[in-house]
Amino acid sequence: MNRTRILRLAIGVAAAALFAESLRVLGVDQVVAGVARVGWGFAIVVLLSAARDAARALAWTKAVDGPASLQFLPAFRARLAGEALNTLLPIGMLVGEPVKASHVSDQISFASAARALVVEFAFYTASLVLLFAAGVAAFAFVNGIAIGIAALVSIVLGTGAVAVAIMRRRSFASSRPSGHVATIVACEIAYQVLSVAELYYTLLLISPVRPTLASALVLETVSRAVTMVFKMVPLRVGVDEASSSFVAGRLQLDPAAGLALALVRKLRLLFWSAFGLALFARRPARAVRPAPVRAGAGLSSLTALLVLLAAGSASAQDVSGAVAGSVSIAGADGAPLVVPGVTLTLTCPTREARVEVSDDRGGFRFSDVKTASGPCSIVADLQGFNSAATAVAIRSGETTTVALQLRLDSLREEVTVQAQAGVVDENAGGARVERITSSIMQTAPIASDRFQDALPLIPGVVRGPDGLLNINGTRSNQSGLTFNDANGTDPVTGEDAIELPIDAVSSVQVRGAAYAPEFGLSSGAATTIETQRAGDAWNVTVNDLEPRLRRRAGEFRGIESWTPRVTFGGPIVKGKVSLLESMQSEYSQTRVFGLPPFESDTKLQSFESFTRADWMIASTNRFTGSAMVSPRKTTYAGLNTFNPRPVTANIRNHNVLAGVSDQTIVGGSGVFETRVSVKQFDSTIYPSQGSAPMVLAPDRNSGSYFNDQNRTSGRAEWFNTYSFTPLGPLHLVKVGAGVGYETVDGFSRSRNVDIMREDGTLIEQIAFVGRGALDRSKTALRGYAQDAWTVAPRLTVQYGARYDYESIVGDFDVAPRGSFTFAASSDGRTVVRGGAGVFYNAVPLNVAAFDRLQTRLVSRFAEDGATTAGPTVALVNVVESELRAPRSVNWNVEVDREWLKNLFVRAGYQQRDERFESVVDATESAILLRTNGRSRYRQAQVSARYQFHDADQIVASYTRSSAIGNLNDFNSFFGNLENPVIRPDERGPLPWDTPSRVLVWGSFTMPRGFAIFPVIDTRTGFPYSNVDANRSFVGPRNAAGRYPTFVSVDAQITKKLRLFGHNATIGLKVFNITDHFNPRDYQGNLASAAFGEFDNSVGRTFRGKWIFEF
Repeated sequence: MNRTRILRLAIGVAAAALFAESLRVLGVDQVVAGVARVGWGFAIVVLLSAARDAARALAWTKAVDGPASLQFLPAFRARLAGEALNTLLPIGMLVGEPVKASHVSDQISFASAARALVVEFAFYTASLVLLFAAGVAAFAFVNGIAIGIAALVSIVLGTGAVAVAIMRRRSFASSRPSGHVATIVACEIAYQVLSVAELYYTLLLISPVRPTLASALVLETVSRAVTMVFKMVPLRVGVDEASSSFVAGRLQLDPAAGLALALVRKLRLLFWSAFGLALFARRPARAVRPAPVRAGAGLSSLTALLVLLAAGSASAQDVSGAVAGSVSIAGADGAPLVVPGVTLTLTCPTREARVEVSDDRGGFRFSDVKTASGPCSIVADLQGFNSAATAVAIRSGETTTVALQLRLDSLREEVTVQAQAGVVDENAGGARVERITSSIMQTAPIASDRFQDALPLIPGVVRGPDGLLNINGTRSNQSGLTFNDANGTDPVTGEDAIELPIDAVSSVQVRGAAYAPEFGLSSGAATTIETQRAGDAWNVTVNDLEPRLRRRAGEFRGIESWTPRVTFGGPIVKGKVSLLESMQSEYSQTRVFGLPPFESDTKLQSFESFTRADWMIASTNRFTGSAMVSPRKTTYAGLNTFNPRPVTANIRNHNVLAGVSDQTIVGGSGVFETRVSVKQFDSTIYPSQGSAPMVLAPDRNSGSYFNDQNRTSGRAEWFNTYSFTPLGPLHLVKVGAGVGYETVDGFSRSRNVDIMREDGTLIEQIAFVGRGALDRSKTALRGYAQDAWTVAPRLTVQYGARYDYESIVGDFDVAPRGSFTFAASSDGRTVVRGGAGVFYNAVPLNVAAFDRLQTRLVSRFAEDGATTAGPTVALVNVVESELRAPRSVNWNVEVDREWLKNLFVRAGYQQRDERFESVVDATESAILLRTNGRSRYRQAQVSARYQFHDADQIVASYTRSSAIGNLNDFNSFFGNLENPVIRPDERGPLPWDTPSRVLVWGSFTMPRGFAIFPVIDTRTGFPYSNVDANRSFVGPRNAAGRYPTFVSVDAQITKKLRLFGHNATIGLKVFNITDHFNPRDYQGNLASAAFGEFDNSVGRTFRGKWIFEF
């Protein structure tokens, strides 16, 4: 990492810290309120800034020397394109100015355009001196500093002398007709006047105190000085905000208004930058031979340098090739067996290293590789194997093919020896492993920058009506989740509790039926997250710096979404120690369309940080440490059409997960690994407004949310595994054992809940008594043994067993499992997979604490709402049956066939039967906890994938499924957002049951760096129930009907740019392109006037995307 990169990294981190500190000191709410006051006035700000650029574009046209002339509109377009790069890139002038000259090369020669730019810049510099002088005088005036007549005359004369000296030194005026000189001078003065006018108008909109023209002049002067000094900082993030707020405070203005001013101007910059980049993308870069530039001009040497840089860059962009190939290992018979998930690093002289991961056929491709002065090298790396490397020559317009083979000197379960060359699988048998790579997460149209939002691209993954993910029919807390092999679930509820910066995720693997005994603590489904690690060269990536304005009822009010991200990493000690750091901040408001526009948003504020360090202690010993920290606040959680803001809750979470792993090669053919992880998950849940009773009414609820939770939970785990081949390479044996400890301390306490009739009279009141303690702990012992056995050249079998013990249950649960992969045809193009096994899930701590929760006191009332209809009944919490770990029996079979070249078709069936689920039931005298809950999931699926152009693909699937089970699962009533009304348990379709689903998506690379990723998702609507005024179900539950068919057509289009060694990506996401009615809320209360109506459909939505790499 050279000094320039270290300096840029330091400046970037300092700028981000400065911006965050400015927001903290001044208060986010005050700043957002200031930005919100701009509203439609932002259009005037944009127009004023356009007039500024038009003035300088006109000055440029008048500065052209010679018989050729430059028209205004081409000059204006070229200026916008060049200024976009000046704004977005560090030292952007080195890029933007040549782009301006190149952009008008069809009008005049490149040299003439560049020379005219230098002339115009000299006049601009002279006008800038005048601006600075006026700014100093204005600052003295505002602060009552007496500078005297003599000093004032000296400033004016001195400024004039400097301006004249600049003009005389450049000798530009002598070459210009007098009329043109006057026009250029007028344009530059107009530019400065319009700049001050734009700033003054913006202050009028956002400042609670009426500003003066002198204040605007001072702030514009400071802004221009900051622009000159901090060219290294992209968009001057943090610097603009800090300087503007500081100076505003010295001008009798609100510092928060100063920070809001900087944000509004940054939004204006991003608006025109997006426009300019679009103009830049439309016109190809041209390599133009630079004409001689007149000697003697001080800026002419700079111009010549820019010309050479631009020409070199343009020519380099047109000379590129590609590298493609496959990675394999040697099988038992010596035949190559392809390996997925291998990290490939391509390194070329004078260029940044590029990294890819081999796909499920072991293939990889590096596109758009620039030709280099010397040979490039490519390295294949997989933990537990010796790296394979080879030299490659990049040829313009050609694809270089490479075949790499890893030498097996240590073992790791992620790599599976296949029965036949060409048969690809990431699992030794059973259900296929679905992988979402980082490239898919970057190119797919996902709603927010979280890896979880990419998982519904897998046919068996559905986001249920509660917003949680259900994998192959499991409840949201029944699927395993591991982060770098550490348990990532919430110890209290068992729900997903990992919030990672999306740029830190290397891949997400989803197993609908994880038959390998190493996967436990689930009902069969398992999600594993692998994180990025630093490469051999330092790299910095900055994403999504621009905020998105919030538009409601035709007005712009504050910020709707802002998710800036930065990731950097590289070697600390070359080849030994590397470090990766990724940070992501999120501020977002998600609208509920069934509520008034300015009371319709759920607000999310979060910060995620991920750190990973890798230490290669020796060739046989690797140490890895990682840590994740993610504080998070959700305001108005549970907001929907029937629960307005006062009835919702706020949720504060603080999540820390740290782990270390040590791998050692033993005896040359085995790997011993030790993993230690520690997790702390603190959660506070409280009413968003007030502490009044919660009122449940037929039309819309009111009052305050009824429940408070404050809990601190933790988990510590130690696990050892040993992989070896005791019977030769045909048997890959893996054994593991470990211990874990979980604890929770806190409380869950509730206030009164009133159920009202449609006429406003009280029908039922629920009160709560008791301590509501959440203080349980458990110790767990876990272990497994498994063997992946290559029985014959075309048959691989995996079998083994797992045991789990939890102190709160007291039983040792043994789970045998087995699976197979069989190449049914001699050419390896038809593969049959299948498996069966027993799975035991963990018992969450909130289930174990059920008997310590508060008791419900239920009072019922007569028609008048005042007279009680009988005595108050205490519904005590009773554990009716002893706690048991939920047990499921899974089996599946599927057939894969490469029908045509690169066309893969799969048909399969899966079934899961689960028993001993924790459910709650309501009787006349008690709330019962039972462990006799059952569920059943059946799924038949047909899918096809066609791969072309190496990396492009189309994936289509049809899934027919059925999910039935007990409907009173524990977390629905005692999870993060508790439900106060508990009615008798029933069996029926589960809330996320979707009998039919068609999913089609594709990834297409296009010429000139464009890529498009469309998604079509259509499925049966979720089931719903009807209730009466007392919130008792009418008819069988989840059998009253279904939501309308869900149809969503989404797409993301991106454009990649590479300029002077920097990568940039801009893009546009469009959701629900057809504007289909996809309601999320149903009014099922028979007593409501709106009974049977659907609401809260998200219409067509647009979002931008920005990525910059340094």
